[in-house]
Amino acid sequence: MRNVRMLQHHDIKPLIVFDGGKLPAKDGTDSGRQKRREENLARGKQFAAQGKQSQARDCFVKCVDVTPQMAYQFIKVSRPCY
Repeated sequence: MRNVRMLQHHDIKPLIVFDGGKLPAKDGTDSGRQKRREENLARGKQFAAQGKQSQARDCFVKCVDVTPQMAYQFIKVSRPCY
């Protein structure tokens, strides 16, 4: 939200697109993404346990899966860009 607000402050209208539901044709892609998220979560936990906070954060950022509920909450707090 901070980046969106910064763009809006500078009179730039961001276009934010959320994709739809799961498609059978993308099962391979989706499972690969899920595997990478799980790997990054495990690596992030290892780095955090070792006190390597910067590396842990990088991994944690890569393991986030944006759910439809998260997108909905974002849409509710965003101002329309039109």
